[in-house]
Order: sequence, then C-alpha cells, then structure tokens
Amino acid sequence: MILLLDNHDSYTFNLYQLIFEITGESPLVIRAESSERENLPQRVRAGEFSHVVISPGPGTPDNPQDFDAARHVIEAADQIPVLGICLGHQGLALLNGAGIKAAPEPKHGHISTICHTGTGPFANVPQDFKAVRYHSLCVDDIDSTRIKPLAWSEDGVLMALEVIGQPHWGVQFHPESILTEHGRTILENFLGQATPGKWKLQHREIALRIDCEATFARLKEGAQDAFWLDSATAETGAGRYSILGTNTGSKAASIRYDISAQTVHVVRGGQRLNIETDILSYLRELLAESIDIHHLPELPFRGGFVGFLGYECKALTVGPGLHSADTPDAYWVFPQAFMVFDHRQANAHLCVVYDAVEGPTAETTQLMDWLQESLEVGRDFESVPPTNKGLEGHWRLSADEYVEKIGEVDKALRRGDSYEVCLTDTFETQAAVDGWDLYRQLRRNNPAPYAAYLKLAAFGDELEILSSSPERFLKVESDGTVSSKPIKGTIARSDDPDEDRRRSYYLQSDPKTRAENLMIVDLLRNDLGRVCEVGSVEVPVLMGVESFQTVHQLVSTVEGKLLVDADLIDLLHATFPGGSMTGAPKERTLSIIDSLEAGPRGVYSGTIGYLGLDGTADLNIVIRTIVKAGDNITVGAGGAIVLDSVAREENAEKELKAAALLNSIAQVLSANL
Repeated sequence: MILLLDNHDSYTFNLYQLIFEITGESPLVIRAESSERENLPQRVRAGEFSHVVISPGPGTPDNPQDFDAARHVIEAADQIPVLGICLGHQGLALLNGAGIKAAPEPKHGHISTICHTGTGPFANVPQDFKAVRYHSLCVDDIDSTRIKPLAWSEDGVLMALEVIGQPHWGVQFHPESILTEHGRTILENFLGQATPGKWKLQHREIALRIDCEATFARLKEGAQDAFWLDSATAETGAGRYSILGTNTGSKAASIRYDISAQTVHVVRGGQRLNIETDILSYLRELLAESIDIHHLPELPFRGGFVGFLGYECKALTVGPGLHSADTPDAYWVFPQAFMVFDHRQANAHLCVVYDAVEGPTAETTQLMDWLQESLEVGRDFESVPPTNKGLEGHWRLSADEYVEKIGEVDKALRRGDSYEVCLTDTFETQAAVDGWDLYRQLRRNNPAPYAAYLKLAAFGDELEILSSSPERFLKVESDGTVSSKPIKGTIARSDDPDEDRRRSYYLQSDPKTRAENLMIVDLLRNDLGRVCEVGSVEVPVLMGVESFQTVHQLVSTVEGKLLVDADLIDLLHATFPGGSMTGAPKERTLSIIDSLEAGPRGVYSGTIGYLGLDGTADLNIVIRTIVKAGDNITVGAGGAIVLDSVAREENAEKELKAAALLNSIAQVLSANL
C-alpha cells in the first residue's frame, strides 16, 4: 500500500488520482494532524507501506506545526521509498542538514524549464522539460549535507534532490500539475523503486504435474538438511501447495537451539557460529532481513525459515519447565534453493534466493538448474501391505499409570487449578528402519493437510521428523490476517456409512467434547487478542467436523488481524505452545502437566512450518508425528482431560491417535524382514 500524507494542500487529490492511474490502487490518504492517532510512524516502521509520498502544503518545514507529522513519518521510513513534494522536498533537505531560505523570487503557478541528471525519478525524462512551481522558499547550503542535487530551474533553484544512503527523493515543483510535462513518468520512476531488502528471489515457473514424493527423493540426496511441507491431502482437494527444499548452497543456513545452553548454533557457507541468545530473539533479527517480493507471483512461501519449535520452548513464552529434551529444542533451515508446487494449477515454482546487493551469481543459475533437473513425474514406492505383527516398545506410563494421572488431573480441576488439562504420553521404541520409507508409508496410511518430513543432520543429530498433522496452529497472510484451527474432539471412523455419520453427529453434539473445544477456542481468542487489533478476533467456524482417513475431529477456526507493530515473533510469544496442547488457564496448567508427565515432549506438541521474510507464516501443531533420532523412535499422543472425562476412555483415545503411526512403523519393519 502507498501512503499519501496530506499537509492540508489543495493539490493532494491530484496526486491521489495520478498514483491511482499508475498503480491501479488507491493510496491511503491521511491528514497530517491524524498521523499520531492513526499510529502512522509505527505502521510505516512495521512495513505496512511500500512507498510514502509527502504532499505539498502551506508553511515551512522548520515550523513543528507545519511539518512535525511528516518528519516523524520520514524518520520511520528509514529504508522505505519516500517522495517529498514542495514542502516535503524542503523538509527532506532540512532533516538531512540543509538550510531553507527565501527563493530568489516566489513562484506561484509559474512554469520553469528543468534540467536534471537523468537519474532516480528523472530516468527517461527529456532535458529542459516544463514544470509548474508553487513556492516562496527553497533549499539552501547543501555542500556539507547528505543531499545529492538532481535537478535545477533556469534561475538556479534546486528543483530535486536525493538523500544519500536512503531511497528518499524530493522535487520542488509539482509533478501532478496539468501543465507539468512528464509528471507521470517521474511518479512512475519513483513508484518503481522497491523497498530495499537484503534478499531477492529468482523465480522460474514450469507447468508440469510433478510427483512431489519422487522429486523430493532426488532433492534430498546429498543434503544434510531437507524439508518437505507436504499437502498430503492434495488429491482430495484439502491442500494446495507443497514446499520442498534443502540447505544446499553457500547462502543457505542451518540453525539449532538448545534451551539448557541458551545457545544458538549456526552453519552457513561452511562456517560455524555459536551465539549466546535464544531462538526467538535470533529469528527476529533474521526475519528483519527483508526480501524484495515485487513482480513475484502470490506464493505461500517466498523465502524464509522452515523448521520447528519444540514444546520445551515454552520456557521462552510462558515459563521454564521440569523436563529437558534429548533432541534439539528448535531447528530451522534457511533454504537458498527451494520449490513450491501448486497442486491445483499443476505448476512448479522454482526459487533461488540471492543477495540483493551482489545480484545473481553463477551459483544462482546452477541451483536453479539443479531444481529443474530434480523434477520427477513417476512414482518409485509401493505401499506396504497391512501387518498384524505387533510393535515392540512401551509407553512411558502404563495404562494404569495414565489412568491414575487422570485422577490427579481431576483433583486439580475440582480444586479450581485448571479448567482443562491436555495430558499426554510418549510411546518409545527402537527400530532400524529407513526414515524416508517410513514417512512415505505414513502419508499413505494417514494423509493430512499439515504433514511434513524433516531430515536434520547438519549438526550430527540424525534427526528425522515424520508428521501427519491434521491441525493448523497459525497461518499469517500478507495482509496480517492470522488464523488458527484448534482441534479438540476425536472419534474413530467406521466402514459402515450410516454408523460413520452417527459418529460424526455424536462428536459434534456431545456436551463433554463441545466443552473441550469451547475452552480452547476462548483460550485462543485470548492469545490472539494480545497481538491483534481490537475487535478483529472472530470465530468464523465454531465446532465443525472435519473427517480424515481414520478419524473424525471437531475443529474450530479463530481469526484476527495482527497489529501493525507486531511481528511473527510477537505472535509466537503470545500463543506458543498452542492451547490445544496445553489446556486452560495456560500458565497454571503447564505446571500441572510438568508434574504429571513422565518426561519431555520434545518436538511433539510444538510446531512445524515456515516463517517468511515477507511476514507470512504457516505452522502446524505437532501431533500424529513420529520423531526418529537414529534408531530411537518416539510417538506422542494424549487428550484433553475435563471434569466429564472417563479415564479408561481417555486412555483408549490416546492409543487411537497413535495407532496409524505405530502401524506404519510395524508395516515398514515387517517389510524389511
């Protein structure tokens, strides 16, 4: 969006019309006296506006009443393109060390001949064009300033300037006047200036219905880290995009975090760094390295970080816990080369990130060609037949112990310490199986809209995460809309259609299940309310049934509009861990969970997805997930315990949720015998 700050000028809406003619979009016009009430400096600083135009106006820039609002906006737009016109031009000069004096002769509605350098806004503008002037003051004394002169009138008055080191320009004449020549070209040149970012993206689109599974198998060969955010339900229309990538390339990075050491470990371009900070603070710094997305198609991911936050990262948002995970507490990959496949349009979007200053290099071309050469259309994996063979392993808590813990939760609920406690357990086993084969089997047994496969080995972890999650934690769109889809309520499906419909109806009408869901909806409304605009948090879907291959689930949707001065990390601080995996009230309930569960949750109950450099994000809740560290395999499962819970039924629901995952492990093990 373009911001047009109106300094009470009678020509502001001529500028408005000209900008609309050029862009096809209406700029946002805000009067100067409304700047503070509209939080304009904060909104500019947060990146809401692609360009800022400071209108002409009466007065002088050294009078706070005339120019303070514009000054605050210009200071906030440090690296955002700014065009100051007349009063705005003089104000830019004053802010950068120049002086203001009376013009040799006031010019009000007079036409002058303009000569210029041919750079910046004057590219492709003929010399000695005619422009209309309305001013009594002019810029003076620029020799020791950050001002670069760009244009002059025949009487020697400075007619245009550039601020050295910033994308800020000023013009003394009025480009919107009916008798100014080439005013449209000057505005087009300015509006063509992109907000500088650290990164740019080379993009190639190929119309081809690829096999994501086979393509990813080729991509991950030889890569230490690789990810596939997998729309495993795309064939049913429930998912549209899949995102595939690795840590291949000199600018790619792998980031590992351990809470106990409070240290972020980074590998990039063959170098290793250890930084004493926490992962959320470090990601905030990196996400500030914006990417130029102009002229790119509307893709869900256009560069950023793909990975996970483990459950124990709650220490950064709510408070420290009792347990420490054996696996990393967080791990993120910054891919230099990745692809986005649009299942609906059958288009593969190949993307390579490069340094905006350095420009594309030979490596950029090599990576783009490598992505294209990796595209596959054939399948090379057949599903393993079902097996009746059991899987050796154990839950950390026996069935009796889990039931006993539910009794302790019931006491806490009756004391008033909590309304709902998400009590979980972990199944542990050892199996010498190929993690990639296991994931391919899992996505056939239990396809899900927020599935993912992560191979993370840059730090020697031998970690693979195989997720078939049906639950979205957070999605952030380019306009700041945030949505979450909490799941509370699960029932097994039936092969008999009539019975299957009865079960779906029971799930939606059961008072206990509805109470579980309602409490988490209200919790998420609270969490989003911390960082969303007042009045924007809504629930467009309350307790709808979504059906998957093995279960029906009760799902709600909570939405809001992110505050303009809140970023993705603020959102995570406000909402992590997801309420559907904690219960409510969150802080006290987390302490109850720590006291009852037999060990760390690790990756389980955290979130997997991406954080985009363009301010977008899509993150799941880590449920229905296998975590494989070498031959050690864990599967977490649990449920929300409320006053109406029946302990034995809760244990059965826990085992139902894990069944498809454990069966997948048993199938692949059986096939290897």
